Formats: sequence, structure tokens, C-alpha cells
Amino acid sequence: MVKATFDEAIEVYKKAIAIDPNERNANFNIGAIYVNRAVDMNQTMSALDMKQQAEYDRLKAEKLEYLKKSLPYLEKAAQMDKKPDAQVIRTLYSVTLELGMAEKATEYKKQLDALSK
Repeated sequence: MVKATFDEAIEVYKKAIAIDPNERNANFNIGAIYVNRAVDMNQTMSALDMKQQAEYDRLKAEKLEYLKKSLPYLEKAAQMDKKPDAQVIRTLYSVTLELGMAEKATEYKKQLDALSK
């Protein structure tokens, strides 16, 4: 998905949230879009030559910003689930782990483990 399409989708979902802040799918989808952008950054970073450290650092910072932006939307979606959704919890685990939020990541890992029992 190209950046413009990402941005358009986010705007549509934000309008849905403006109408109903508890719109679970809109919250999850915005979070997922930001996570997907971070994944795209990872792929671009992996393709860089070792001599492109400055570009790598710039992309890494951008990736982390996307992950930070995803967090409140994913957390809101998780709060609205009547029962824990493994996809949402797994995504939250991955995001918090990548952001260095060890305590939160451990919390989500415990929830994932409980879901698999």
C-alpha cells in the first residue's frame, strides 16, 4: 500500500472514530496501518548497504514513530474486545517489545500464553 493510500485509510478510520470513539475495528485498523508502515520501514532498512548508516538511522527513527502511533489505537481495540483477541494481543506484544517496553511486553506475552492454553 502506498503512503497516500495509508493516509487516506487513516483519515476514513479517524472519521469513524470521531462519530463513535469505541468503534473497535477502526481503532484496530489504524493501529495495523501504522504497524504495516513500520514493517515497510524494516524491509527498506534491510535492503540498505552498510555505507548508508545515516539513512538506516533515519528509517529506524521513522519506524519507531509509526509503532508509537499504533499503540493507543491497538490498546483501545484490545480494551473493547469482550474476550481477548489473539491477533490484537500478539500485535501489542510485538510493538511493545520493539519499543523496548519490557514490562508491557511481558504483560502481553502472559495474555498470549493464557490464550493458547
